[in-house]
Amino acid sequence: MKTKDDVLVTGSTDFPSLLARIKAATIDAIIILIIFSLSFLLIDQLGNPPNWIRGMIFIFFIYLYEPIMVSFLGETIGHQVVGLKIMRRDQWNKKLNLLQASSRFIVKYLLNWLSFITVTGSKNKSAIHDMVSGSIVLYK
Repeated sequence: MKTKDDVLVTGSTDFPSLLARIKAATIDAIIILIIFSLSFLLIDQLGNPPNWIRGMIFIFFIYLYEPIMVSFLGETIGHQVVGLKIMRRDQWNKKLNLLQASSRFIVKYLLNWLSFITVTGSKNKSAIHDMVSGSIVLYK
């Protein structure tokens, strides 16, 4: 019986394409934008909040959304919609821990779209941020 690790070695798994990953990222960006906008509208209805409250909302939605979702659920809402999951490269049945998910996010957003240049050339379609964090993106 083949394990998922055997499939990785043999290369017989169909890994998500760059387009599938871009779809998930686009969905996540739209969701974050909607939640962010609604949060600011709600806060403005409550009065004139200090700028640090606005800053905290920005940090939560931009900098914590993906690492928290990936470490606890193995996916963001965009990944869920597209049918993807993010797991540990060394153990496909385990989710990333918060440190791995955070490092993945930081590299992904520091390099922006450049991080995805390795997806089409890698045998398991890993982006630079996957390589750095020890993650792999799979279909569910």
